[in-house]
Amino acid sequence: GAWNFTALYTVFPAELIHSVQRLSVVNSSLGLDHFAWRGNSSGCYTVVSGYHFLTTVLSTEGDEVWKKIWKLKIPEKVKFFLWQCLHSALPTNQVRADRRLADFGACSRCSCPHETILHALRDCPYSREVLMSGGINVG
Repeated sequence: GAWNFTALYTVFPAELIHSVQRLSVVNSSLGLDHFAWRGNSSGCYTVVSGYHFLTTVLSTEGDEVWKKIWKLKIPEKVKFFLWQCLHSALPTNQVRADRRLADFGACSRCSCPHETILHALRDCPYSREVLMSGGINVG
């Protein structure tokens, strides 16, 4: 029910610890902390609440992203490409292997064992070289 400040001083800077000291520890009548499901008011997971969460909450969050993408003044093929990226629909070797359309998920350019979409577009040394030659800093 209280902070172990001795342990905090060995890890965190003093100003952060002073901020933590100003926080009060909540004493709950429920006892110890526990996980609660945010899909319904009881805090208990049910199949119905899980389905409702997946079909409403998650799809609405995704809708906001798509509303912004569809409003962009960019060619339709670029919008479609973004859709493919965000839905793991680009046929990288890893996606193809996961769908049993290829024997291996490795990158054919650099032999990385998992050619994910992020790897194919940003992390592969060959992709990085192309991006940097176009003036795009990939960190």
